[in-house]
Amino acid sequence: MNIGIIGAGLIGLKRAEAVNRLKDCKLHSVADIDIEKAKGITEKYGGLSTNNWRKIALSTDINFVIICTQHDVAVEIAIESLKNGKDVLCEKPLGRNAKEAKEIIDVAKQAGQKIMVGFNYRFYPHVKRAKELIKAGYIGEPQYVKAALGHAARPNYDKEWRVDPEKGGGGALLDPGVHIVDLARYLMDEELQKGSVQFQNAYWEIMYEDNAFVTSRTAKGKSVILHSSITEWKNIFSIEIIGTDGYLKLSGRGGFYGQPQISMNKRWAWINGEDDAGEIVENFSSDDNSFYEELKCFVDESGHPIHKNATGADGLATAHFIDYLYSTRNFIK
Repeated sequence: MNIGIIGAGLIGLKRAEAVNRLKDCKLHSVADIDIEKAKGITEKYGGLSTNNWRKIALSTDINFVIICTQHDVAVEIAIESLKNGKDVLCEKPLGRNAKEAKEIIDVAKQAGQKIMVGFNYRFYPHVKRAKELIKAGYIGEPQYVKAALGHAARPNYDKEWRVDPEKGGGGALLDPGVHIVDLARYLMDEELQKGSVQFQNAYWEIMYEDNAFVTSRTAKGKSVILHSSITEWKNIFSIEIIGTDGYLKLSGRGGFYGQPQISMNKRWAWINGEDDAGEIVENFSSDDNSFYEELKCFVDESGHPIHKNATGADGLATAHFIDYLYSTRNFIK
């Protein structure tokens, strides 16, 4: 499979590394408006460099395109790539809103091509383990989930494209929050229903929020509590899934987020009287293999009966949910 990557930033580099590790996959081309960034990737992993993304979208030699650009330009690139016979992996979110996500999905259906959303968090090792344990019935029937995702951000983050209303399309709820919206759906295996949200501008003077506090329910009435932030000052990633028979608690995801870890136990284990009550703790490597695992799953879906790539339908579902929350615009100043 010949692969083209459009967008040569940090995520584009990680995607290229993942392609390089896969058998039967070859990095054909990398495009970026900054040609030197594109060259930086191709010099390391091979392939052609260009500052014109259409050369990849229109190439008859490329059959799979990975889009790692700003949210506002990703839609046009995805549509052109799909129309020209390419399967597409588009980095999250799939469009800045549900309207854009649906446009991409409709084109994919008409062209008979696959569209996948880059929800690589599904492929962190402790998230994969949690999915397996839930499927195996370790915690019984999942009852509620709590998740927090906080970026430390950077000085002058308020000037970056991610929080620009046109280029990014939203604030902390959309990016990075779309990841934990997807994980809540994925781990609970249910759609999220309309809930409530509190938006806050705790530090950054931006049009959209720098913190989003979400309370929702699944289709079966199970509770979902999510907090997405770009003012955490120290990166955080945590998920708790409580079931009728036990619990799972995930933390870290490598790097400044800390080592990935999952702890678990059955209900009422504390009655044993020990401090840890026999809690089981599993640690995982801090090496980020999520992009590789995600792409590997796409290439060989038959080898992953439990772990699933995020489809266009998943991207659209998260977009509808986030659109609704933004429509409430309940801000704390």
